[in-house]
Amino acid sequence: MFERFLFNTVAQEPGETIDAYVTRLWHLASSCKFVACADCLSYENSMIRDRLILGTSDTAARARAFRERDMDLDKTVAMLRSSELASKQLRVIGQHSTDIEPVHYTSSKENKAKRGKVVTSKTKDRPHTKSSCKYCGKQHPPGKCPAYGKQCKNCLKQNHFVSVCKSEHRVNQFVTYSSDDSDVDTTNDFFHW
Repeated sequence: MFERFLFNTVAQEPGETIDAYVTRLWHLASSCKFVACADCLSYENSMIRDRLILGTSDTAARARAFRERDMDLDKTVAMLRSSELASKQLRVIGQHSTDIEPVHYTSSKENKAKRGKVVTSKTKDRPHTKSSCKYCGKQHPPGKCPAYGKQCKNCLKQNHFVSVCKSEHRVNQFVTYSSDDSDVDTTNDFFHW
C-alpha cells in the first residue's frame, strides 16, 4: 500500500525532464503490482498516464491533456515532450531577443536626406562626419539646423540661409525717399541676374 501512496503522490521535480519523470513513474509502478483485469499492461499504462498528467509541472500541457480525448500513455508522453521542447526553445529566443538592437526610423522633419533609412542605436551613437549643412552652411548635430523654420532673405523661401541659397531669383530692396527725409518707403522687387 505504501508503494501506491508514493506512486499517487509523486510529481515532476523542478528541472526534471519528462523522460526522467516517466522513468521514475515506471519504476514506482513496477513496485505497486497493479492488477485489475486480464490486461495488466494497459491498466499500468493508464495509471502512469494519469500520474504524468496530474504530476507534471507544465500546467498548460496539463490543461491540454484534459481537453484531449483518448489520451493514451504514448500520446501523453509525446505531447509533454513537445511542450517541454517548445518551452526550452522559447527561453532561448527570449534570451537572444535582449541582444537584438531596436530599430528606429528617422523622422522626415529631422532630415529629409535620411528619409526611409533604418537607424539602430549603434549607428545613432556613431560619431558623425564633420561636413557643412546644405541648409545653413555650418556644422551641427542632425535635426538641429538653425535655418529650420527661418526665411531666406535672398529668395524668401523657408528653411535655409542666404549663404547657401541656390535660387536664381534675388530680392533687392529699394528705398524711396519722399520730399521730406523722414518718410522712407521700402519696396521688394525681384530681379533676374
